[in-house]
Amino acid sequence: MIYTVTLNPSIDCYMTADPFEVGRTNRATDEHVFYGGKGINVSLVLKEFGIDSTALGFIAGSNGLAIRDGLKNKINTDFDVLNKGNSRINLKLFSSGKETEINGIGPHVDEDALRTFLKRFDALSDDDIVIMSGSVPKGLPETLYGDMAKRITSCGSSFVCDSTGELLLNTLQYGPMVIKPNIDELGALYSRNIDPDDLDTIYALSMDLQSKGAKEVIVSLGAKGAVLLEENGGLTLKSAYKGEFVSSVCAGDSLLAGFIAGKKKGLSSVSSLELGVAAGSACAFSYGLPTSESIVSLLGRPI
Repeated sequence: MIYTVTLNPSIDCYMTADPFEVGRTNRATDEHVFYGGKGINVSLVLKEFGIDSTALGFIAGSNGLAIRDGLKNKINTDFDVLNKGNSRINLKLFSSGKETEINGIGPHVDEDALRTFLKRFDALSDDDIVIMSGSVPKGLPETLYGDMAKRITSCGSSFVCDSTGELLLNTLQYGPMVIKPNIDELGALYSRNIDPDDLDTIYALSMDLQSKGAKEVIVSLGAKGAVLLEENGGLTLKSAYKGEFVSSVCAGDSLLAGFIAGKKKGLSSVSSLELGVAAGSACAFSYGLPTSESIVSLLGRPI
């Protein structure tokens, strides 16, 4: 079974307002509402590839119930319900060709709730995969994904980490099957700016992350596609597909889902990257997540 972890799920509101003026009442010209968060997005896109997973995380209040109900009949969920607070609402504002995000805070997760949640990972089997994505709720330690990785690997299970900073670095000693920083996140890990065309630097830094424990490394490059460092040291650049850009929101989650789907189907890492880039590109050409039809139209073949 594949489990995706989204510790702080959200209701994502996409709004277009042209023109947009700060300090004035603005009216949306277009709007869409989605229920998700990074790991949940991965689960939803995996479903488009015909692969089931179970989404885990914390929900709270009426917003949390709306998230759970909104995902019903789409993916499997097994959320922990908190007694206090409310799950967050994120605003994605599109205006004058620019994207602006305002992300909510979300509920407080107390020690008892966290302890109960972590116990889930003590009963995994060796064919399970856990995908940990995104940030953690305010107040939780940056060692959390590392703590989870230790529990997961002690059961013989595999894990994937798509996060940033110390949250990501703390998992490396436990050997993630793949990590997926974007080009900016990779640069932040090493306190430097990286040109997406500078494959030598991307390769060198990916090799360093691999030397610290990551089996494979994907670096997403936005409109330029993605770079894969395979476990055997091979480096592959897969360019993004061409199309009318709409939004970069969730493109990285879609890329990761496509890659994991390929691996689950028994494809090579390079072929799995192709699925991932197709899913990420299809996402960028629409509001929200890609459909199987939109991915197939780019690939030119069934998935």
